[in-house]
Amino acid sequence: MSRTTAPYAISAMVWGGLGLTFAIMPFANFLGIIFSAIGLYKIRRGKNLYMQNPEIYASAGLYRAAQICSIIGLIVGIIGAVIWGFLLIVWISTGYIGY
Repeated sequence: MSRTTAPYAISAMVWGGLGLTFAIMPFANFLGIIFSAIGLYKIRRGKNLYMQNPEIYASAGLYRAAQICSIIGLIVGIIGAVIWGFLLIVWISTGYIGY
């Protein structure tokens, strides 16, 4: 009997990877936070489906990898957003306009 890929595992991995990628980009941290949150939602939804009938699905390890990417992307995105928000406030308050 052929086993299929676990539900939402690949899409959760893609969203987690996008979240991690955008989280480390300056001024794109908010996209990283959003994409990581979508990845975590897909993981939760997929695990619920997986637990209903685990013997017909393969590659459940993708959930763990996607979860790690999403959590790291979420943490890095939040830290980056706080840093860029702080720098933006400092630049505006000091009158720095870039030249």
